[in-house]
Parts: sequence; structure tokens; C-alpha cells
Amino acid sequence: MIGKKLTRDRFAYWLSQQPCPRHIGEIILHHTWRPTAAQYRGEATIKAIHRVHTQTNGWSDIGYHFLVAPNGDIWAGRPLARAGAHTKGRNAHSIGVCLIGNFDEEELGTAQRRAAVVVLRACLDRFKLHSEALNFHRDYAPKSCPGALLDKAQWRAWVSQGLSPPEEEEGDDAEEHPDVPAWAREAMEWCVEQGLIKGMPDGSLQGYRPVTRAELALVLRRFYDLLAGES
Repeated sequence: MIGKKLTRDRFAYWLSQQPCPRHIGEIILHHTWRPTAAQYRGEATIKAIHRVHTQTNGWSDIGYHFLVAPNGDIWAGRPLARAGAHTKGRNAHSIGVCLIGNFDEEELGTAQRRAAVVVLRACLDRFKLHSEALNFHRDYAPKSCPGALLDKAQWRAWVSQGLSPPEEEEGDDAEEHPDVPAWAREAMEWCVEQGLIKGMPDGSLQGYRPVTRAELALVLRRFYDLLAGES
């Protein structure tokens, strides 16, 4: 099936609402190779990939669970509850994420990289996995996928931080906290100022990471102390 188009700001919440009875042990990153990033035409491209997977390959559905477009659009593909068709021998307990483009030759753009980091980080958080659970298709097949220009150690570092490299966040149009949904940014910054939550050493706030019961209890206690101090 061709799922809905999602934004970075809403992806983590949307993902948390999707049923997945499968045990997930890893996230596997791919690239389409064809179509290239330059050939991307929005929904028409996603439909074309779906046709190849179902009509040419004979699969029951599109093989990937998520596709990330060059402009930063995130497309939901095969439902999480179903094993994908993306990595032979690894589909039962994995999630397949595919970058639209040929990264043997094309440079990955900032919008696509940021969206992919959000998708991968949210998937790891949802299934309580560490960044070491992010693997490349070429780890399991004699291919360059997701592209010879991509480095797994670098991607694991970006995903572990939950945001794109700092040098790419600089400039007049940069987001101060790209790891926080726009609708929650002011509230999170206020919570940090009030001492209710703590920022990370790298300056990020990890706005897409789920909160544990212990962390929630700590925030509530800090909030109680804050109110008590003002009374």
C-alpha cells in the first residue's frame, strides 16, 4: 500500500500509534538507486515504486516500511505489522527505510538527511534499540546499498544524537532545535529554562524521544518544587 505523507514534526507521534506485534531487532537503510533523487516527482514516484514491487517483482506490497524523499517528505509504505521485502533473510524482525536517490553518485541533501535522521531515531526509540541496531543493506548483500557515498559509522553517530551535524544547522534559516517539533519548541525551551528538563551536552533537547515513567516522575517532582517555591 501507499501510506500517507508525513512531516518530521509529526512522524514520531504518528509512529507511536502504529500497531506492530512483530519483534523488531534492527533498522535497515536502503536507497532506491533508480529512481534517482533528480527523478523524484512526489506521489507519482512512490506509486511507480509500488508498481515495480507488486507487478514486476510479484510482492504483495511495496517492500519498504518508509521512504524518505529528497525534499524531506516521509512516505509510509508497508504497515509495520507486516514483514517487509527489502533484505533477504532479515525481513521478519526489521524495519526497512529507503532513501529515494542514487547515493553511489548523488550527494545527499540536507532536507533528506534531516528527515531520515528523524525516521531512524524515532524507529529506534519506538523499539528501544541503540544506534548499533541501524544497519545498511550492504551488510547483508553484495551491493553498495544505501550508496557508496554513505558511511554507516557517520549515520549511527547522527542518529544517536538525534539531529543533523552541527555545521549543517548554521546559517540565517537554521532551526535552533531541529530535534524538537516546531509546535513544542517554545514549551520545551521554557521547561529547560525552569529546570524541569535538562538539555543534552551537544545542545539538543531530544524532542522526539519517548519519556519513561521515571523521567515523568522526575519532571513532575521538579514542577511541584517550582510551584512550591513560587507560593
